[in-house]
Amino acid sequence: MDAVTLQSRIYDWLATHYPDGPQWNHEGFHCFKDCHPIVRSLLAMDAVEGEISNGAWGQLLWNTFPNWRVVLDLAKDGYASMKATQQVDAIPLLYAKFSDYEKGCRAAMQRADNGNFEKEFGGFTSIGYSDAKFKPQLVLLDPELESLRRRWLEQNRDVVLAATAA
Repeated sequence: MDAVTLQSRIYDWLATHYPDGPQWNHEGFHCFKDCHPIVRSLLAMDAVEGEISNGAWGQLLWNTFPNWRVVLDLAKDGYASMKATQQVDAIPLLYAKFSDYEKGCRAAMQRADNGNFEKEFGGFTSIGYSDAKFKPQLVLLDPELESLRRRWLEQNRDVVLAATAA
């Protein structure tokens, strides 16, 4: 079974067991605590990479708030398991950046709840785009990461199959 099929199996399993999908941005979200670590890590890495590729680190913080710490920790575990050292090293730098901007994100989200979502979301998330020299977000967009992930999934085929069997 190849990596694409294994990853599809994880997402099919997720759709069956958690039809609402990851809700990283909800207070009290369970963060898949009852799932196998490989499933949790894959979901977190996908969130990190997807949000950064779509809207830089500002969007990642916004869309994983208030659970961003859990997301980053789970992603770091996955990257460590994959032996993706640059990505492992990037996570503490993102953690520090998010810690610096957490209050601003919370305030922008509260203002968005009270009115102009587009203005607040766009205003806050644009800080990631304007921070083009922040290397950690670039490391998480490395095309080589996909081949590492494929190899990792294939090496953990039996674990993925067992984790998604129920």
